[in-house]
Amino acid sequence: MTDRLPRIWLNGDRYNQVYLYDLATGHAKRFRTAGFVKTTAGAGCFAGRRFAAVYVEPDRASVTLQVGKSVFPLDGATRATSQVRAGGLFSTLRVEREGQKPVSLRQRTVARALLPIIDPTYDALDEMMDDFLAGIAETAGSQEAREQYLKVKDHAAGPWELL
Repeated sequence: MTDRLPRIWLNGDRYNQVYLYDLATGHAKRFRTAGFVKTTAGAGCFAGRRFAAVYVEPDRASVTLQVGKSVFPLDGATRATSQVRAGGLFSTLRVEREGQKPVSLRQRTVARALLPIIDPTYDALDEMMDDFLAGIAETAGSQEAREQYLKVKDHAAGPWELL
């Protein structure tokens, strides 16, 4: 089994943005890149003042959601429900797991609300890309989505040369 790194790289919500994420504290530091960074340990996004990170564990056997110091294994026992409010302008996520304090997140999703009106090709995949919290709920609720995540992500990958 590979050791768990104290910090990991996460793709951001833009193609040229990555975060260096500290697993102990739950803090993320943003970096801009010259282009798309293909492989990282997962993905992350600010939801209000809180940072949500979804990443693979070093053994590539499980996917984890972390918000601050709260860690939720996405193994089927964690329930994540997503809701869209105000005509798609806001997305909310509630994460619950027996024995842990629930976490609620809220994110502005302006692109999800406006792009369907002006872009006739805007589809469900675009919607999922514009709503990170809905993507977390999808990953938590789907074994197939978690398996796909495990295939494409690597705990040790990322643009380490930026440091």
